[in-house]
This record gives sequence, C-alpha cells and structure tokens, in this order.
Amino acid sequence: MVAHQLTYHRLLLLRRYEERFPGMVKEIRFQVGSPKAREDSPKPQDPGPAQGVQLAQSRKALALAQEAPPELRDKVARAALALLQRQKGTPCPICQTPSETHPCPTCRRLLQAPAVVKEAERLYRGKPPRLQGEALLVARHLARGKLLQAMRELYPEALRRKA
Repeated sequence: MVAHQLTYHRLLLLRRYEERFPGMVKEIRFQVGSPKAREDSPKPQDPGPAQGVQLAQSRKALALAQEAPPELRDKVARAALALLQRQKGTPCPICQTPSETHPCPTCRRLLQAPAVVKEAERLYRGKPPRLQGEALLVARHLARGKLLQAMRELYPEALRRKA
C-alpha cells in the first residue's frame, strides 16, 4: 500500500531530490507487492516497452515542469503526465500531433488545400511565409520535399561538373 501511495508523490519526490542533489536522481520507481514474492520471482532482464514509454513520458513531463514557475511545477508535471498518458498513436511527422494515421487527418486535408500548396511554392522560392499554425507546417513540409527533390536532381550534375 505504501508503494502505491508513493507512486502518486513520485513527481514531488523527484523535484525535491533535484533541489537537494541537482542532476543526481533522474527517476524513482516503486513496486507494489510483498517482499517475499519479489525474492522468489526471477529478476527481470530489461524493462518492457510499456515501462520505457512510461519513463519517457515522465521525463517529458518533468522537462515541461521545469519551464513553469517554481510554485506550479508539481501541478504542471502532473497535468503534463496525465496528458501524455492519454495520447494515442505516434506523433505526425508534419505537425507532431499524436495520431494513429500518418499524416494525421488535419495535415492530410491541408496537403490538398490550394492555399497551402501556393504557400509551399512561395517558401520554395525563398519568400517570407504568410500562413500560420498547422497550415504553415504543412507548407514547409511540401517546400522541403520539393527542395530535396531539386537537390537530388542537381546532385549528379554537380558531381559531373566538379570532375
């Protein structure tokens, strides 16, 4: 029961350890169960993928909390951890929004939008952006793809001329 309660205070304990011993303690884990059952069971080799994901989410939450004012860090860390645990899917390669499909539905819709395609052409030509938000991210993605394609086409020509 104590380990279960300590898991709720883990972020607070980590923050206190960070204040007292900066950079020394990065993670604290508590395991629920009796000590006898733990001694009898074989030792685990490596943490499973679920523990690795949870560890990464905890680290992201702590990193976000460090940017908050000191009196709000604990609350920000808890809120960030709750949001990160509710995310489903991996980040979209364009907008970084968690999604089960890639690109996410919003980016897929914006990839077809004429205004975004026109903005991508402007960015490709080196002009300043006029869009904002996800539309700008999608336009940058399109422009980056077009620039990479142009570089691939020019690469053999550049090698021939150099020799």
